[in-house]
Amino acid sequence: MGYDYAYQGGSYYSCVNNDIVLKRINEFKNIELNEFGLFDNEKNSRVYRTKKNIS
Repeated sequence: MGYDYAYQGGSYYSCVNNDIVLKRINEFKNIELNEFGLFDNEKNSRVYRTKKNIS
């Protein structure tokens, strides 16, 4: 399948869907996701978290 990243808090909704798939944040438009709309590997997830400033 792949890797996702969720916001902390009560709802834990998908950062990937919210920021990348829905194209809400322009700087993430070049991040590629797999056919399931997820990161292919943990490295790509770390790149996203670094750009988003999430530790």
